[in-house]
Amino acid sequence: MTHPLKVEDLGSSLDEDSWDDLLNYIEEKRVIPIVGPELLRVETETGPRAFHDWLAEKLAARLNVDISQLPQPLSLNDVVCWHVASRGRREEPYTRLRSILREASFAPPPALRRLAEITDFDLFVTTTFDGYLEQAINEARFAGTPSTEVISYAPNRVADLVVDRQRMTRPLVYHLLGRVSASPTSAAFASDDAARRRTYLIEAAQRFDSMPESLRRFKSFAARRADIARALAN
Repeated sequence: MTHPLKVEDLGSSLDEDSWDDLLNYIEEKRVIPIVGPELLRVETETGPRAFHDWLAEKLAARLNVDISQLPQPLSLNDVVCWHVASRGRREEPYTRLRSILREASFAPPPALRRLAEITDFDLFVTTTFDGYLEQAINEARFAGTPSTEVISYAPNRVADLVVDRQRMTRPLVYHLLGRVSASPTSAAFASDDAARRRTYLIEAAQRFDSMPESLRRFKSFAARRADIARALAN
């Protein structure tokens, strides 16, 4: 049985026996880390920042959003909503964000690098749309060579593992909410996009047979995000 695990308070909630259980589960490849945007902290020209805060500022500038009208710190959702409410094209934030990500030169955040170094993890699920997790794995395990497999989930395109997990020969990153591209259907970074995808996943979990096989083993995560890697940031 595979164990998704919520670890917001992992350090204080697990006793010595529970830690021993967890380490054994990891060694047996029974734990799947599920990573969220909270782990994405990057070194910017003004110091360490949450990556999504930095992205929101850059996107606001590209879309000519009046940030004085928005709460601080900026969020991608607020920027996109302001743009659309101002009669902006819904597709434009996706193309602009793709350009910003392509031009960014950040190294993978330290928490992701530490996660990637745990070689007993071979299947990762991420709720982010960037490529930093797979980059961290490639750097930690393959000297930077792009060898990590990547799958992106979409309601209209159910992608799954090409082989059973026990037969996997390379690590795999599963983008639960998609990866960024110029298409609005490719990824979810505004709350309404994310809500639609989560609703679809919850409904799929209830149907069960509609879910990719690789997600059936831990379908309970569809109703709530679990950031197992958060403990690695400490």
